[in-house]
Amino acid sequence: MIHGHTRIVLRNPISNNIIKDIESENTFQGSIISEGLRNLGYADASPFSHLTDKSVPAFAEIVGGILLFRDKVEGNDTQFMNSGNQMIGNGAYDVTNASEPNELGSYNSNESIITPTSITQVYDWTTSQANGTIGSVCLTSRLGGYIGYGNSNDKQASTLWGLSKNSGLQNIVPQADANMNGNNVVCNGAFYNFEMTDTTTLTVKKWRVPLKNASVFDGLKETKTIDVSALHYSSMGTTFGVSASNGKIYLSVNGLLTFGTTYLWEYDTATETITEKTITNANNLSVYGIYVAQQKIFVFAQNGDILVYNLDGSLYDTILHGSIGGGFSNCYAGEFGNQVLINWYKTTGVPRQTWIYDVSAKTMRLTNASDFFGSNIQNQPLIMEGTSKALTFVTASGVILTFAGAYAINNPLYLATINNLPTPVIKDVTMSMKIFYKLEKA
Repeated sequence: MIHGHTRIVLRNPISNNIIKDIESENTFQGSIISEGLRNLGYADASPFSHLTDKSVPAFAEIVGGILLFRDKVEGNDTQFMNSGNQMIGNGAYDVTNASEPNELGSYNSNESIITPTSITQVYDWTTSQANGTIGSVCLTSRLGGYIGYGNSNDKQASTLWGLSKNSGLQNIVPQADANMNGNNVVCNGAFYNFEMTDTTTLTVKKWRVPLKNASVFDGLKETKTIDVSALHYSSMGTTFGVSASNGKIYLSVNGLLTFGTTYLWEYDTATETITEKTITNANNLSVYGIYVAQQKIFVFAQNGDILVYNLDGSLYDTILHGSIGGGFSNCYAGEFGNQVLINWYKTTGVPRQTWIYDVSAKTMRLTNASDFFGSNIQNQPLIMEGTSKALTFVTASGVILTFAGAYAINNPLYLATINNLPTPVIKDVTMSMKIFYKLEKA
């Protein structure tokens, strides 16, 4: 059994006098940590096989990240930051930060104490960093602590880390047909392929994949045909944008289109039936992609705006990015924990960027993650598969990764510990902050 203790010290940086000194207990979530260390079947996703420096103690990668949240993390056995919450600060083992983003603090190797029975990690934030109300302090993986849940001032760290940094990236369904089209997605414990085999027939192929549980029936193909003649099949074409949410798969028009009235097909993996949804926009915008995540429809306009619709077709939110400009392509939205991961490529001036959109709060924040996936994925965005909560994506052959297939990685932003503070801590520009986070054998 592991016992956790947290100490937060706020100081006047001029006099060095302590302003506040708060101590509390944290909850160690061993089962959640195990979820972050899985191999995910064929995926070769365990970080133990792919660490750059294996001489570093295991704790550094497993719990060597810290996340400070505005609100308490609600619920028992919670794996990710809850929807509607906000990250105030973050940090990662052996990482120091003296500039932007203001959320990212510094690991204090001089004051951290590591013994065979006790681990005390110490993190520092200057007067300009991690300002706001702090209601919960959690440990996460080193990779998750660095990437974070988004920076409020739309700044990034000078060096970006990939979500797949510690993963082997192996095809999770090697039994699937070769040379398939890009209409693929991982959903509800299976890999799916969709193909318009004639003008009115949609063929669905399915292979079970061992992401959460293994079965002797994994990798065996099932095939089903669906008559879509009653739907607007002529508007869909033969290549789809493919996304998944809540056990349902969504097929949309793929590539650049003029968005006046467009259609979305919803395939229910439980009933194996398909229905059609209609979305309209009076402005006839040019859009690059339409995807569903967290029960919302994300429409990427060429001018840089993102329109968010409810599944009934009503407008929910408009994310304006006019200051960045237009010329966007390779735009994707997919489920990511309790939030939505959004990434795109801007053809002029701005590199690929990875953002987190919170549906409840209607906020969009830039992360410290590099957008490896925007240049590799084919039709399916990076999404969290609902059964295993693994992050999955699909590629075509010849695009950096040398073969086509589906891939899975563990989400590194898991909550290894949760420390909901009895009373929120308020930090401002008049204070520096130091956090001692201790784990010891009980």
